[in-house]
Amino acid sequence: MNHADNKRLWSALQQHWKCISAVQMRDQFAQQDDRFIQMSIQAAGLLLDYSKNRLDSKALQLLLNLAEARDLKGWINRLQAADELGLGPSGHALHTLLRNPQKAEFFIDGKNIMPSIRQNLQRMQQFSEAVQQGRWLGFSGKRITDVVVIGSGSAYAAANMLYQALQDYRLDVPAIHFISTEPDKSLSHLLKSLQPSGTLFMLAGEFRRDSPVMQEAVRARNWLSQHFSGNKVLMQHFVAITADAQAVADFALPGRNIFLLDDFLDSRHALWSSMGLPLVMALGMPHFSSLLDGAHAMDQHFFHAELSENMPVIMALLGVWYRNILSLDNHVVIPVQARLSAFSRHLQQLLIIA
Repeated sequence: MNHADNKRLWSALQQHWKCISAVQMRDQFAQQDDRFIQMSIQAAGLLLDYSKNRLDSKALQLLLNLAEARDLKGWINRLQAADELGLGPSGHALHTLLRNPQKAEFFIDGKNIMPSIRQNLQRMQQFSEAVQQGRWLGFSGKRITDVVVIGSGSAYAAANMLYQALQDYRLDVPAIHFISTEPDKSLSHLLKSLQPSGTLFMLAGEFRRDSPVMQEAVRARNWLSQHFSGNKVLMQHFVAITADAQAVADFALPGRNIFLLDDFLDSRHALWSSMGLPLVMALGMPHFSSLLDGAHAMDQHFFHAELSENMPVIMALLGVWYRNILSLDNHVVIPVQARLSAFSRHLQQLLIIA
């Protein structure tokens, strides 16, 4: 798109806002009886009602014109094909493959990565079921009753948010405790209520020596050392989720205790890989698989729906409308249930990273 066309499209949006800025929402509904029908989308079990936003059908069409002029559909197609887009460590956007593990094959640099994705999910299931069923025991031979997840980053926050949101699907054993590395969320208080013989620590995040995750991990190790001695204790009471096994070398964990993140992922998408382990532990693999299926359904909607009926596209265009045309920089997300209380913070982290 050349500069003149770009300027014309933005100018049309700005001029149209001047025309409708004084129009009241009730008048828009009065003038358009089917406004809800025209401005709502259903996809992947979700409903998006955007009829109460301050725009009309012409503004929406102007936004769609802008998207088409910027070749948004072409970029979506390239994302679906996992072309090299300069995204993530590998340059490819491959997170959608994690949400579609039944896909037979996908080659990167001559290697089919789908078998390793399935193998990782199988490892997550086997380990979680061993803990859930009492086959993975603590050092003293007692069953694991509590799993403490120590982590940081957007994927950790996503796992915590989903753990709260999906509380109706939690298994009875083990109990899962997400511990933030923020100063006011100290691990010490929780440890007072736990039994060392039945506690498993799951480390997830950055493992630099001076990182908050590592500091809390050392605190947990010292707590265990007060009751048990020897490095073998760590083998039964610590697992790590990391992209770099060497990062947890100080803990001398064997390979079976380390769940590697796929090297083609960035932190935003790690939930669909090994960072989903706390959820598999809490909910069971069948429910985690359902979560993957739901994400895959939305991926398919995003890839194939027309722009005017595409839920993520419409939400993005509304963001353009408010920020670039109306100059409104704030975005309020109000969860309607307490179990979704962490949702807005998770979205905030994603936007900061993006």
